[in-house]
Amino acid sequence: MDQIKLEFLKEEYNANWAYIKHQEDIRLRLHQLYLTLVAALLSVFAVLFKLSSSKSIGEFLIEFAPVAVAMCGFISVYGWLYVWFMFNQKNSYEKYRSQNIKIRQIIYTSLELAELHESVNSISSKGLNLRSAFVAWASLPILLSVTSTVLAGYFFCVQA
Repeated sequence: MDQIKLEFLKEEYNANWAYIKHQEDIRLRLHQLYLTLVAALLSVFAVLFKLSSSKSIGEFLIEFAPVAVAMCGFISVYGWLYVWFMFNQKNSYEKYRSQNIKIRQIIYTSLELAELHESVNSISSKGLNLRSAFVAWASLPILLSVTSTVLAGYFFCVQA
């Protein structure tokens, strides 16, 4: 393989990994923001309960049902948008990851490194794996979004 092609593939490979790292950094920051918002809203709800004159949680939920609907509704909508963004982001960086796999295959084939070429074939992406790190990242926002959606509906019914 001539030197110009090799340099180009090297730069393309490095640019792809830089993009993937950037996407992971964005996901980490958005995850932290999401968890911070959920914790802040739960803290506000706990403070309201502590300061209220309600004698039981049932009385409190009836008294503050509109606030609970608003809080749970916000967590629900924000959570579903965040999950949607995560899945779109995953599709985006999987394209760059697969390009890097192809670049490896080209280089390993041209350098006649058959063993490495075979190992690259075994790591190609095969869709969503339930044991993947992505599923672990996405499971908490999905669980919280489902829970907050159900609670928002419940508090809305209590309010009505």
